Amino acid sequence: MRRAGALLALLALALTSCSRTLYEAHFAPPSDLEKISEAASRAPFIKCHMPDGRVFVLERWSIEEGTGLVRGFGIEYSPNRTRVGAKRAIALRLADVALLETDRPYDVDVSTGSAVGMAIGSTASFVLSVICFANPTPCYHP
Repeated sequence: MRRAGALLALLALALTSCSRTLYEAHFAPPSDLEKISEAASRAPFIKCHMPDGRVFVLERWSIEEGTGLVRGFGIEYSPNRTRVGAKRAIALRLADVALLETDRPYDVDVSTGSAVGMAIGSTASFVLSVICFANPTPCYHP
């Protein structure tokens, strides 16, 4: 019964894998709206890089082709990347934007690397323990 509990705990640990969200950046000039529109469905935010170095990071954003505006709710950063003001509704003319950046999130499973590292470390520890058990003099006496 005890063995079954240990196996169950090990199985639960193996099934609860760790993942980490990474972002894949896509850049386009405002004139390439096709590329940005394609990423719009997968990008939770857009960064509008201005010619003077400022950056606007917008959530819930949209590009209005008819008016030439990009609208969203977000934050403005100065050229040295300090936050300017509070989060607010922002509308920018695409003609004033130097570069648009969208970041698509995707999850990466990081548990495999941890399991491999743990297996290597455990194997090395086991091998050294066997060697020291077989011949304790070099392991435990100076």
